[in-house]
Amino acid sequence: MNIKDKLGEKGVNFERNFAIMEVCNPKKAKEVLEKNIMVGYFLPCKIVVYEKDESIYIGMLKPTNLMEMVGEDSLRNIAVEVESTLKKAIDDVK
Repeated sequence: MNIKDKLGEKGVNFERNFAIMEVCNPKKAKEVLEKNIMVGYFLPCKIVVYEKDESIYIGMLKPTNLMEMVGEDSLRNIAVEVESTLKKAIDDVK
């Protein structure tokens, strides 16, 4: 989602380039939701791309940190796997 464009559609001027990409592995999403429905607050995973001081930044909230918030140790391995996949995707485009 291009935030600059989306806010512009609502009559709000936002000058910076800022995009949010929602990414999801449906099988992993189902697996974590079946273990703890509260994980739904964090889905889908998001990767943010923005421009600042003539540089482009790409980042995300770490799934491992998010899973700690729900206090479900059984989700840790899945979070590590998803985080690794997302980091690789980000590194591949840098």
